[in-house]
Amino acid sequence: MSGRCVDCGYLSFRATVYGSLRFRGHSGYHEVEQTIRDAPRATEEFIPGDANAVQGGEFGCFRAASNLSDEIADLVNLAETPQDDAATEVVNAHRDCPKWTPYVPGLTPGLHYQELNAKALEEDRRVFYKQMSALEGQQTAGFQKQNWRLALIAVLVALFIGAVQVAVGLVPDSLAYRKVCRTWPAICTDSRPANFKGS
Repeated sequence: MSGRCVDCGYLSFRATVYGSLRFRGHSGYHEVEQTIRDAPRATEEFIPGDANAVQGGEFGCFRAASNLSDEIADLVNLAETPQDDAATEVVNAHRDCPKWTPYVPGLTPGLHYQELNAKALEEDRRVFYKQMSALEGQQTAGFQKQNWRLALIAVLVALFIGAVQVAVGLVPDSLAYRKVCRTWPAICTDSRPANFKGS
């Protein structure tokens, strides 16, 4: 994606490093509110998170796509640009950044990241359920086809059993045997018992 850091939800404030001590007075990445985005400065005092003390802050990228404080320092040192002008130029520069996400006022950079991850997980879940639904449809179609085949086989077996039972049931004393012999006397002549009284 492309955009400007000033419009990105990952633009953040970090407490500045205490000179030679090499640590920050407060950890974390904090939201840069719209008023500061509209008129950025190289350093800005702010109250980070739940702290009750004012800290010096500098711009940072929550996703570490750019080292904004170093870019500002480079413009100040190499191009002799005033610090606040350098900050304005750096955060307003158009970038081709794959991590860019639109800024939503009131969300910290961490919450922007969680929101993006939640959307990605929701999309993954949607694709998963779509694939599962397609698989279930294929299985259902396969089961229906298999059930149809089994029903056809059951009908054919029942017809065969019925035909065998009818054939076996044609004993000389049965009405069916007499009816068959009346209809087709040629098939009954050789096997007709002596006491048969058919017409």
